[in-house]
Amino acid sequence: MTGSALGGNSQHMLMLTLCGLERDGLVTRPVFAIIPPRVDDALTKLGRTLLEPISVLGLKVRKNRAAIQD
Repeated sequence: MTGSALGGNSQHMLMLTLCGLERDGLVTRPVFAIIPPRVDDALTKLGRTLLEPISVLGLKVRKNRAAIQD
């Protein structure tokens, strides 16, 4: 998703979220000093440990979608 694909508020919230995840050690965000600037977000080793539990949670939500909507 490019910056232009997001509205200003959504892009701002995404940036705040990513910065928080970086602060918590879950993602890395190296900035490349090019024009335009580029940032490559990636999960850290700690962040990758959350992939399985989050996937399980997502599966449970999908399986119980109707009950959740009710």
